[in-house]
Amino acid sequence: MGIATVITSGKGGVGKSTLAVGLGRALAQRGRRVLLVDCDAGLRSLDRMTGTEEALVFDSSDVVAGRCAPAEAIYPCASAPGVSLLPAPQNGEDLVPEHVMRRLVPMLKRYFDRVILDSPAGVGRGFRAAAAAADRAL
Repeated sequence: MGIATVITSGKGGVGKSTLAVGLGRALAQRGRRVLLVDCDAGLRSLDRMTGTEEALVFDSSDVVAGRCAPAEAIYPCASAPGVSLLPAPQNGEDLVPEHVMRRLVPMLKRYFDRVILDSPAGVGRGFRAAAAAADRAL
């Protein structure tokens, strides 16, 4: 079973997403299967940072709504072998709720050695959802 780590900060623009991608790449280089989960609904940037934005069809809100299986919303990152991405919804209103994250992340940890949750800035609903199922925080 994998380990889930939330990368968080109360302030925006401090490098949370950059750290998440860099940590994911470093872990993958050491042979770990890594899943980046973009929890910043509306802003979502990990797809751009990992070069997967053109491939996206589904996101985490599609998984929650039952429009696709979780595996259909997980994309391999061509720029980072061994790293995959579960993108955030484009619409901020489609935030994945806390109680759903508590069920989703443990399921994902069965298939990945490391699940890195890239939290939105602040301490609102987005942060609470991202941190809900984390084993550790950075």
